[in-house]
Parts: sequence; C-alpha cells; structure tokens
Amino acid sequence: MLKNRVFSEIGNLKHLKKEKPETVIGVCGCMSQEESVVNKILKSYQNVDMIFGTHNIHRLPEILEEAYLSKAMVVEVWSKERRCH
Repeated sequence: MLKNRVFSEIGNLKHLKKEKPETVIGVCGCMSQEESVVNKILKSYQNVDMIFGTHNIHRLPEILEEAYLSKAMVVEVWSKERRCH
C-alpha cells in the first residue's frame, strides 16, 4: 500500500533530522491532502516540518521559509492551514 511506503520513508528520515536538525523535511502530494494522513503525520512524525497538498505547490518557497524560520510544523492542506507547536 502506498501510504505505508510513504510513512516508512518518513520514518527513515528521522535519523537525518537528528544528525542535521536544520534539515527541513516536507510531505507534499495528493495523499497529504487527506485528513487521516495529515493527522497521522501530526501525531507520529515530529521530524516533518511541513505538509502541503498539490493545490498549493506554487507556495513551496513561502512554506519552506515559514517552516525554517518558525521551527514549527507548517500545514497547508485545503482549509487546514496552521502552525503546530
């Protein structure tokens, strides 16, 4: 199942975030527009810095900058736009 591979890959990046905390990890795509996927990432993957869907890929530079400067997870998925502390 594709979701399992995505979650596995996010988990594999955890060591990278520990070794290089300044690294920004993002999840983008059609799956990241699903509320269940966003909720699972919020709950289980604190190494992710930003989550956004395909509808706002054009905002990548702004989302990246916000995630890097705020040090908080940035979520821009349809109406679910927030910072998580």
